[in-house]
Amino acid sequence: MILSILTLFCVFMTSLLLISIVLFKLPKPENENNFKKTDQRASRKTVTQSNGGRSKFVQTLSATFAQLMVGIAVFDKNNELSLFNPALSQHLGLRPEWLLQQPNLLSFMDRLRDTQVLPEPKNYTSWRQTFRQIERSAMRDDFREDWDLPDGRTLRVIGRPHPSGTVVFLFEDVTNALVMERGFRSKIHKLQSAMNATSIGIIVFDRTGATTFQNHAFKEEVINARDCKTTHDFSNLMQSIFHPTPTWGDLREYVENTQDRTPWYADIKTHNGDPVIVNFEPMPTGDTLCEFHTYTKINNTENVSLACEA
Repeated sequence: MILSILTLFCVFMTSLLLISIVLFKLPKPENENNFKKTDQRASRKTVTQSNGGRSKFVQTLSATFAQLMVGIAVFDKNNELSLFNPALSQHLGLRPEWLLQQPNLLSFMDRLRDTQVLPEPKNYTSWRQTFRQIERSAMRDDFREDWDLPDGRTLRVIGRPHPSGTVVFLFEDVTNALVMERGFRSKIHKLQSAMNATSIGIIVFDRTGATTFQNHAFKEEVINARDCKTTHDFSNLMQSIFHPTPTWGDLREYVENTQDRTPWYADIKTHNGDPVIVNFEPMPTGDTLCEFHTYTKINNTENVSLACEA
């Protein structure tokens, strides 16, 4: 969303520049004395229409910026605040009257620090130097930080110098997004912990045949070796552990075919004669889940680890 806003702003600035070129660089007649009154009226009409079009265009973009939930602060080439939207005042708790005084960039940041909106930097001198570089458009990359506010919110701040000398800052409240992301990561961690706690060996392949997950039981009870990264590595490893079977070739075809798949299983035996049941399950994401059901640890020889290196 922030990148879209930056793109919109760049279009806004470029459009104003082009309009200014059209308005202020109209060709002048070689002989002004021969310039007919009708032509003068037409020229004035053209300029008036252009002015009206520019004014309407600016009003449209201004209304768009005013409705955005992302706070926008634009500092001109003199480092003074030249444009801001209502969301900026709402996110930062700054009074519009103060913002209308057009503070410079460092004064703006100092005010945020004084009101405890801006986290106290570890190195204040280095921090101010960073914003001086932004003022001079000397930064090659965008400034990007997440600010944790005292009220529990998190603001994502992006600063981008513009070749024209202006600097654009965007302030987005990402609190809800971060909460959702942390909750999602927590659920994934719990799911992985549950899968690691089971005695069933589990390995998952994506639709390209790459291994995406192996639980502890599979690593310790089935292969007792390093991770295998693809179905090809997996097949080589299985052939070194179990009696010859077409199961592993069938699995490779099953992984690559993501349409009309149904669960299936195979009864196989290790070289020691231990029976193992392997279930193959299609997943909604197109991945393939393999479950190894065994009651004894599968003995492996040194060629097991070598199979993964083949």
